[in-house]
Amino acid sequence: MSNISSTAAPSGHTAEPIILAVDTSSRKASLAVSRGEEVITTLTVNNGAPHSQTIFSSISTLLEIAGVGIADVDAFAAAAGPGSFTGLRVGLSAVKGLADGLGRPGFGIDSLDLLALTSGLDGAHLVIIDAGRGEVYGGLREVASGEILHRSPVDRVGQPLHVIGLLEQDFKKSALIITNESSSNTPAVLAQRAARMLMSGQSSPIKPHYIRPSDAEVNRK
Repeated sequence: MSNISSTAAPSGHTAEPIILAVDTSSRKASLAVSRGEEVITTLTVNNGAPHSQTIFSSISTLLEIAGVGIADVDAFAAAAGPGSFTGLRVGLSAVKGLADGLGRPGFGIDSLDLLALTSGLDGAHLVIIDAGRGEVYGGLREVASGEILHRSPVDRVGQPLHVIGLLEQDFKKSALIITNESSSNTPAVLAQRAARMLMSGQSSPIKPHYIRPSDAEVNRK
């Protein structure tokens, strides 16, 4: 079954940079375009087809909805994971290729960071992402004023209770905000974060954040 949804907001001329953001870390592809930190268009594609077959047509559709040409994009951003190994490779490769080909900056941004930022709340966040096989990826993030102030020393993967137990030593006495991928708007936050980093002169390499080895790596051993 195909499931494609998009939103667009009216846009006017602005000197703020145009950002194209792509998240292919899960089965669905989520994309956004922003002018500075103002998100003007988002697109979600969940049709069961491999991301490798749909990523560029999805980008084309997104830009058409936004009324933006690919040459108008000032910077590109991709969710860096953890998440689906294959999905991450597709999104990161597409963004790196576009950024390098057009001579534009590119950003790879940690998915656990993104999920913590989607809550819009300051405080300590326990962030959980489905890792398949009945396991989860987990990490702690401290958020204040839209920035990540603190990360757990090591992000974890395993059975949910096991992951929480490993992270427990970093828990604070204050209330803990639990965030997962089911209630997030990561492409919008991804675009906003990339815009903020671009305008403040920060960088973040386009490379994956893997917590466990891929099946191929395990099989080689």
